[in-house]
Amino acid sequence: MAAIDDLSIATQIDDVVRRFAEVTASATEAEAQTEADKVRQALSSMAADYDRGRALGDVYIALADLYTDVGVDLVPPDVDVTNLDDLTKKVQVAIRPWEDGELPTVEIPPAATAGADPKLASASGSHAN
Repeated sequence: MAAIDDLSIATQIDDVVRRFAEVTASATEAEAQTEADKVRQALSSMAADYDRGRALGDVYIALADLYTDVGVDLVPPDVDVTNLDDLTKKVQVAIRPWEDGELPTVEIPPAATAGADPKLASASGSHAN
C-alpha cells in the first residue's frame, strides 16, 4: 500500500527532524546558532510534521475507500452524527467485529422457482421475446 509506505517514510523523517530540533535547541543554549538557523530549523520541523499528518490522512482515506468499495457503512443508522462522543463510541462498537475478522451475515435470496417465466418485462409492461 502506497499510503502506508508514505506514512512510514514521513514518520521516519519526522523522527529525524525532531532529533535535529533537540540538537538545535542545545546549540541555541550554547549560543552557537544564528537566528536564521533557528528559523530554518523551526520551518523544517513544521514541514516534517505537516508531511506526516498528510501521510496519515492518506492512510485514513485509503481505509475509508476500502470500506466503501466493499460496502461497509460503519456509522449505525441510529447514531446522532452531530454528537461526536456518541458517534465515536457507536462507530468503535460497529468496527470491532470487522477488526476481529468477523464478517456480517448476508441473507441470500431464494433461487427462482422452476417454471418461472425468464422473460423480461418491457417498459410498456408486455413481455420481451
